[in-house]
Amino acid sequence: MSMSKIPFPKPIPADPLPLGQWLKRTDRAEVGREPFFRGRDLEYQVFQNAVNNFADREVGGGTMIFLGAPGAGKTALMLECMEAIRQHSTPDDP
Repeated sequence: MSMSKIPFPKPIPADPLPLGQWLKRTDRAEVGREPFFRGRDLEYQVFQNAVNNFADREVGGGTMIFLGAPGAGKTALMLECMEAIRQHSTPDDP
C-alpha cells in the first residue's frame, strides 16, 4: 500500500553573491548554498527515494552516506536537499 510520491524537485539554483562581496570573505567555504551547483541527479534521486520511503512509512533505520574527496560536493548536495525540504515544508498557502 503505497502513498502518492512526493515530487521534491531540485530547488532553483541560488543566486551568486555580488563579486565584490564574495571576494571580501576570508573564508568562502560552507557559507550557504552553492550558486553553481549542477548535476548530481543520481545522488539527488537517493534523497528523493528516502523521502518517498518516509512518506510510505517505510522507515527502518536506513541511512544515506555520501563519500567523496574534499571538494567533491558532499556539503553542497546536503544543502540542496535541505533547501528542497524547506521549500516543500513552507508552502505559500499552508
